[in-house]
This record gives sequence, structure tokens and C-alpha cells, in this order.
Amino acid sequence: MGYSKDDLQVMAVKQFNHTLFANRPVIKVKVLAFHAIQDYRIPVGLKIKTTELAVRRTEIASIATILEGDVNRFRVLSGRNAENWWQHRLVQNAKELITEGSPSAEKSCLMLRTFGNKIIRFNNTLKRMRTEKNCELIESWMSVKREVGSELWFALRFKNCSENVLEMMQTRMEVISIDERCVRILGEKGTQVEVCVDKTSHVRWGKPETMKNQPVLYDSLKSILHHMDANLRINMSTQIPSIRATERAVPLKMKCLSFSDTSVKINDVCYELSVYRDYPNGDVLPAGNDFDRFGFEIPFDPSPTLPGDVSLRNRNGQVVRTDTDELEEHYQTQLARCKIILQFLAQQKPGVTLQRKDVWIPWMSDYVGITEKRLQYISNDAREKLKPFLRRRHNLPRPFFCYIQLSIMKDGEAKSFQRLAYTRKLYEAVKQFNHILFAKRPAIRVIKPVFLDNHVYRIPVGFKMSANELTVRESQVASIATMIEDVNRLRVSEGGNTENWWQHRFVKNAKELITKGSPSVEESCLMLRTFRCRIIRFHNLRTLTSEQYCELIESWMSVKREVGSELWIALDQKKRRKNVSKMMQTRMEIIRRDDRNGTQVEASMANRLKDRWQNRLEVFPKDERSFKLRGKNGTQIEICGEVCENETMRHCLKVKIIGN
Repeated sequence: MGYSKDDLQVMAVKQFNHTLFANRPVIKVKVLAFHAIQDYRIPVGLKIKTTELAVRRTEIASIATILEGDVNRFRVLSGRNAENWWQHRLVQNAKELITEGSPSAEKSCLMLRTFGNKIIRFNNTLKRMRTEKNCELIESWMSVKREVGSELWFALRFKNCSENVLEMMQTRMEVISIDERCVRILGEKGTQVEVCVDKTSHVRWGKPETMKNQPVLYDSLKSILHHMDANLRINMSTQIPSIRATERAVPLKMKCLSFSDTSVKINDVCYELSVYRDYPNGDVLPAGNDFDRFGFEIPFDPSPTLPGDVSLRNRNGQVVRTDTDELEEHYQTQLARCKIILQFLAQQKPGVTLQRKDVWIPWMSDYVGITEKRLQYISNDAREKLKPFLRRRHNLPRPFFCYIQLSIMKDGEAKSFQRLAYTRKLYEAVKQFNHILFAKRPAIRVIKPVFLDNHVYRIPVGFKMSANELTVRESQVASIATMIEDVNRLRVSEGGNTENWWQHRFVKNAKELITKGSPSVEESCLMLRTFRCRIIRFHNLRTLTSEQYCELIESWMSVKREVGSELWIALDQKKRRKNVSKMMQTRMEIIRRDDRNGTQVEASMANRLKDRWQNRLEVFPKDERSFKLRGKNGTQIEICGEVCENETMRHCLKVKIIGN
């Protein structure tokens, strides 16, 4: 039986390779390449050890028999589908694995849980995955215990994808620290990883790296941001994405901060969102409120309160509707009256207004002295307000287009910054804008925040503020308690019936508390026992007796406080200072009495009983300035009369703890 030409050629190649490689130990190759659609005529037992290898998925199972040991750098190229190619020992044990292809998100997660390589470069550019799926890739890779220094690199198609992944990973895991381009997080199993952004061949890569906790980098940038104006920082953060993570990690510092339904004011810059009406004839008019499909204005009051919002609405306030039949009749009447008066003025000389002598109908007296230009404006406004009623009656859409405009006002000048399509309600746009400004930040430090009544503050969930000086009403305390971290000087004024407002944490722990109201004596005593403030200025607008003032002091003393704590109690009359001081001497033990000339009078045990009895009747000595007393629990206090700068607390007693 003869052999064909092809068979003879195959046998010759086989014999030649046998001559070259048979009966040899493992051959060491730096770079090994395999050509597709080829049969390799190699001798039995040939083993090759290579440093770098690049093959297609379909070739892995075939070449696994000739490779000895592990590959340092293994590149798997895309090709025809090969089932479970990633489960081969050759793939799993490579020190560095580089993959290309377009597996599904579920299959990609399974592959990353299987790979045990120290460095994985996972390139899935052919599949566009959402941010959540990219985060799932990282979590799947982290679910397997790996050695310190292991790395995962995966490609992202767009530049902003890396920023979105960084932000979402902060919400899914505990954040340890944040840098300009990196975020360090703690996984469920205690694994610490670093997720950062790198640039290789114009592709953004995410890189989580198992690591030990290290000091935060870019300290110089943080120091600069710490001393920058808040508005400049916000502007830089929106324009330079590379510093966004670092900028958010540094607390914002402001002189003033206030919110309203549609605006936020930071220092001297006000950011306001408004709805504008764009008519087909080119007229653009500001509106402020939302519109329904017929063109009726929607008031702010019915808008829902979203998660994180702080509502200071007046609960007793009534919602003013703009689509009632009564309003339609009112506008029709107003339009008809303006038409009558305008017709009358058209017959008069130019510039003449309606006079008292010209009134022949009682309602005309309301229009006396109004100019023709003003009447024309009222007429046009009434005609405009009637259009939505007509369109609702005939089921027609509103006659204008709407858009939301962001305006920035500084030094009295408003500048249009950005226009948004009217695809959401105004309150939703305000919520999104405040989320961009304040979400995922540490507590903002404000010198003097301002809280406006009858507004809803559309702030993000978790928003916190630390204030140096804060003035609020009692009715506002409960609403803003969720957003106040701490306060140095808190001033609470009377306003609205609010029970137990003093029990909120930021009120009790303020360093200095100034209250003004008219609670009962029992409630005042309870409040003073609750407050933990170092300095309390307590002004009760009710007229109290000297004994009741003493009860207030004793209630404040009943709680252990640090030395140096002060209680200032406003008095309704100047003579109360003497009466209260004299009565306090009868209720407590006198330690020392200071005269105006500075001499000190010690009280012996015998004289104490005598003084305690005599002081019930004696007038407070004119030359004495202060008394030092000891309470039942051993607390030593100093009582003296003071004149306050505040006119509402002109006469007061100052009680200071000097020892425990």
C-alpha cells in the first residue's frame, strides 16, 4: 500500500521534530506562540515551560498537555466560544491573566470568582455594562480570599463610567478613606481594597487592590481646598472631575447657608431654579411654579416630601388653588371692569386717571388714581389667567413650552447658568441640584445658617451641618434636628406650641444656649435639669416669684455639671436680684461673701445659722457683690447680679459652678 504525498510530508515533519526535541528535558521558552488551524507534529512527552503565552480560547485545552508548570503572563484572545475554558489549570494558575471577549455579566462574575491569579486584566469592551454590573464584577472578585497585593484591572468604555463606579462603590461598602482618584473600602469579609482610576492606552481601568490601610495622599490639595471659598470649590468640582472625590472628602466651610423651596444661598451667591414659559411668539416669562397640562400654576404646598427633605411648612396654612370656579369668575369680573374704565379714559385727555367725581358705580372707587398703563397690565394679566380655564373646558394643551432655568445671583446681578428640559417637576429638579452640591459630604461647617419658615428644604439623605451660631424658633427645632450635628451658640425664641423641643440632642449639647419663652415653672425646672450646655441664658417671659426663681437655680444645680458652667436667669425687676440672692442664702450653706472692695468674709458654723435666720428678714447689703454657696449635693456655686447687654434681659442673676 503506497502513501500519498501529503502523508509522506507529515511523516517527514514528525521525524524531523522527533530528531529535534525527543528525549529532552523541559524546554524553556520566553515567548511561546501558536498558530491557529494547525496540527503540531511533536514527539511524545514534549514539555515546554514559557514565561509569556498568547492563545485563543479554543486552543487552551489542546496545548495544556505540552505545557509544564505555570505561565507568568497568560493572554487569552477572543475567538470561538469554548465552554469553561477558564477552568483549566493553565488559566487559573497563571500569575498574570489578560482576557479579551464579550461574556455576559453573570458569566463574567463566575469567571472572576474562579480565577486565582494575582493580577487579572479583564477586558470586556464589547459589552456595555451598567455601573451596577461593573460593581458586581469587583464584588465577585472580592468574594474569594486572595493574597495581599492582588490586582484586578477591567476596562470601561467611557470616561465618566469610572467616576460612577467610584461613587457607587462608596454606597455599597464601608469607606475607609478617599483620595483624588481612589477610594479605599472595606468588604464584607474584612478585606480592604483600593478602587482607583488609571489610564492605559487611552482606556480607563478600575483597579481594586488588597492592601493595608495607608495614609491619605494629596495632603497639599486637601489643605488648599480646606481654605477655599465654598462656591469656588463647588465650581471647581463640577469642572474638574479628577478632584471631585478629594473635594467631597474635605468639609465645606461657609459663612452663611440658607434653603428655600427653589433656591440655596451659600455666602453671597444664590442658586435658584425657576420654571419659564416660552411662547410661540418668542416671549419668555418667568413663572416660579410648576404648571399642569392646561397651564394652571401648581402651588408648592401640595408637593410631596421626599426622603431626606426637611419641611418647615405651616401646618395650618391653606393650599391656594388656581383652578377654582370662583377664581374664574373673579378674573372675568376684573377684565370686564378694566375694559369699562379703559373705554372711559380713552374719551379723556392723555394722562388722565379716574377721579372720585367720575365714579358712578360703587366698585369703580377701587380704581381711582390708577394709570391707564397699570389698568392695561391688570387687564392683560386677567386675560392670561383665564386661558387655562378655556383650555380645560375644550381639553387643549397649554399654549406655551416650559423649561427649568438655573440662575446664579451675586451682588444683585442674576446670570442664567443652565437650562433644563421640563421633564420633571420643579421640586424634583431642586432635589437633584442639592444632591449634586451636598450629597456624600462630611458635616458642613457654617458660621451662621438661616432657616426660613414655610419652606421645604430639598436636601440629600444624610446631610449634616455644624453651626457656630444658630437662631431658631421652638417650632423649627424638631424639623431641623436631623440635619444639625452640633452648635456652639444656640438661640431659641418662642414661636408655636411645640412639646419637649428642649430634649433634642443638638439643643441639650449646645455649648451656649439662649432661650426666650413663657413655659410654666414646672416645665422650666424640667428644661434646666435636661440642658447639658456649659452656658445657659434663660429668659422666662412670665412673672415669677423670688421663690420660683430659686427653684430654677436649684433644678439647674441638681444635675452634675463641669466647673465653670454658668446659668443666667433674666429677672423682671431690678430688686429681684437682692430678693433671690437673699433667699438662696437661706436655702443653702454660705461659704464666702465678697464685698465690693474685694475683702472676703468667712462664715463660721455658728454665724451660718445666725445669718441664715437673719437673712430671711434683712435687706441685701448694698456693698456686697456676690455670694458663694454650697448645695445639698456638695456643688459650690457663686451668685452675683449682672447687667446684660441684651435689653430683653437687662437685669439678671448669674450662677456659676466653682466646685463639685
